[in-house]
Amino acid sequence: VRLEALVVRPAAATGKLPLALITHGKAASGISMGDLRAASYATVARDLARRGWLAVVVMRRGFGQSDGPFPVAASCAEPDIGKQSDSDADDLDGALRALKERPDVDPERIVAIGESAGGAAVLALAKRKPAGLRGVINVAGGLNLETCTEKGRDALVDAVKGFQVAGGPPQLWIYAKNDELFPPALVDRMRAAALDAGGDIRFVDLPEIKPRGHLIFRNGQARYVWLAAMDASLRAWKLPTWSPAQARLQFAKLGLTERAGTFDRYFAAPGEK
Repeated sequence: VRLEALVVRPAAATGKLPLALITHGKAASGISMGDLRAASYATVARDLARRGWLAVVVMRRGFGQSDGPFPVAASCAEPDIGKQSDSDADDLDGALRALKERPDVDPERIVAIGESAGGAAVLALAKRKPAGLRGVINVAGGLNLETCTEKGRDALVDAVKGFQVAGGPPQLWIYAKNDELFPPALVDRMRAAALDAGGDIRFVDLPEIKPRGHLIFRNGQARYVWLAAMDASLRAWKLPTWSPAQARLQFAKLGLTERAGTFDRYFAAPGEK
């Protein structure tokens, strides 16, 4: 199948670049799923490109202008969230294989980043341990079954536990305290189940984000926080991002040597510098 994608890379870059695969959440209806576009995630892709990455937003089957139909859907009658997320991971796995053929992609340095249902999809992808995948970033990840909330939450905990595998890539999880779909008590259950199953997880708890705690992926206020958390994990995974030493050097050249934390926040923040 053909998948809609948006590729963003540093204009002056040469050689092979690390690859950031970015994927979206699930819209409320079939019509709104078709209205989604990869370009809607350009701001996040640019933030990765500014850190030296070739960033690719991939729309999964049934979304945007990607070929359809939507392949597998969990329901209250069949609440197999793991099966749906694994089907979503098929698309991401296929996209990775295609992208690794690009001459400007380093196939040994890859991260996968997903929001909401896309967060569950990157966890399912990590279970497969594709070559070169060095870490996954799950932002408000999961799948919500609206008409059977408790059954759906139990299924989500089971699915997340099933995504863990020995020797899998490390995971960064980011959730807001006021996430209306995945509240703290549910996230605690998910994380405990994943840790018990051997998951390598760093968890970041965001403060309340207005207007909706679930929509932190592209929210300007939330990006000030979760991008900085992402930078810390990228450094821990020995992957490219901006260097605190470089930031302080630039400010020292201007004769500014105090309040180094301000410099860190400035370089971590979204948008142009």
